[in-house]
Amino acid sequence: MCLKKVLQLALAAFLVMSISAPQSAAQGVPVSTINLEDLEGKYFTGGSLNLGTRQIGMVGADNPNNNGFGVGIDAYVGKFATNRLAYGLNVGYQYNSFTSLPDTDLETTSSDNLFNVGVFGRAYSNPCAPNVNGYLQGEVGFGFGNQKFTDNSGDETIDGLNDFRIGVVPGIVLYPTDHIMLELQYGFLGYTSRRTTYDDISTGEEVQDYSRWGGFDFDAKTLTICLMYILPYPSWNDKMNDSFDGFGKF
Repeated sequence: MCLKKVLQLALAAFLVMSISAPQSAAQGVPVSTINLEDLEGKYFTGGSLNLGTRQIGMVGADNPNNNGFGVGIDAYVGKFATNRLAYGLNVGYQYNSFTSLPDTDLETTSSDNLFNVGVFGRAYSNPCAPNVNGYLQGEVGFGFGNQKFTDNSGDETIDGLNDFRIGVVPGIVLYPTDHIMLELQYGFLGYTSRRTTYDDISTGEEVQDYSRWGGFDFDAKTLTICLMYILPYPSWNDKMNDSFDGFGKF
């Protein structure tokens, strides 16, 4: 519950910053002079942080008999195909921990370690302020890793873990400088599938269990903060030809 409040406050603070940006410009306070009509061909890179998790394994974490926590980090590289369309790749790592019936004789814990790789495409809206706009991000991602489960007697098992994700994520972008994109993503519409692979205790044969989910998710755990840097040259060829004027000014 506390984490939800923190994330909701972060969302509110971001919206306040977005609204106040044009007012600051009107009052003569220096703000970004980025031209959102001159992004075509430019590259961007950066990273994101997600506290909480969008993985199926955390469903039920709000139950008072359960405790759950997750953290995910991702690195991005992308390119503006036009002033309103962008695409790119992302890689990342996610850790999820889930405890059922904590502080009882029946307590069990599980933890996931996942390495993710994915592709994304973005469709940006027209600017809703001089340095603010929104986007819809379509994404496809795969995760590979393991899950460690500890039962109430302390015995541990480690199983293989794979997941698949496809969907759409809405986001809003604030451009505090000519090269920085401060982003907030919130919500998810799509489909996820999670496969756990383990050996059956009785037969010794490999077993695969699947968990699948599809629909809307606007829980606080879907809130992700992103920080991107727009490279000041339009293409790698210009960089190699020394035809750009440095890395810009923050």
